[in-house]
Amino acid sequence: MLNTFVNQDKYCKKLYRLQAELNLQHLVNSLSINNLKQSVNQQKKQNGLKFLELLISTEE
Repeated sequence: MLNTFVNQDKYCKKLYRLQAELNLQHLVNSLSINNLKQSVNQQKKQNGLKFLELLISTEE
């Protein structure tokens, strides 16, 4: 009986640890996706500004 309880406790601890790792991985993936989106948006803005500068310089 005690052995079964100890095994269940170990099993639960492993499950909690795995769940925590999954939650952390999900958080890291979300942050990575957001960082990529921000980088893409910044690059689009920079490219747009460069294009406008090029247009202005060709009109002068």
